[in-house]
Amino acid sequence: MCIRCGQKLDSESGVTFGYIHKGLRLHDQEISRLRNTDANNLRNRRKLYLILDLDHTLLNSTHLAHLNSEELHLISQADSVGGVSKSSLFKLDKMHMMTKLRPFVCTFLREASEMFEMYIYTMGDRPYALEMAKLLDPQGEYFNAKVLILCWGKKVLL
Repeated sequence: MCIRCGQKLDSESGVTFGYIHKGLRLHDQEISRLRNTDANNLRNRRKLYLILDLDHTLLNSTHLAHLNSEELHLISQADSVGGVSKSSLFKLDKMHMMTKLRPFVCTFLREASEMFEMYIYTMGDRPYALEMAKLLDPQGEYFNAKVLILCWGKKVLL
């Protein structure tokens, strides 16, 4: 049903957004209108989209169980998440992981945010992606929870 006029629509037309709300479907014309509006806003703000891969690009993560005997000393050097960090190595206790931010990633994100509307991309799961987004962007000024996850061949925007 059209949200503007209430007219019943053909069930085969449009794009389904069932992951947001069961049965939600937007007509192709509405999708085009939204894309054009978004593109015009980006052009007016003079920004382009930049999609950044998390793993092995912005950061590197490993499960604590996968650390070898020579790497175990890193656990004591890592900051626990929660406070202000002075290093780029983090121990994520609830995920049983360690994450190392790439050198100068914070500087890169700050400077890139002036030119781009940025998104994070990962093949990891949702909790992992959101936790990494918090590490990279604790104040929510770069990504604002814009995370793309590839899940069994489907792209899902969180």
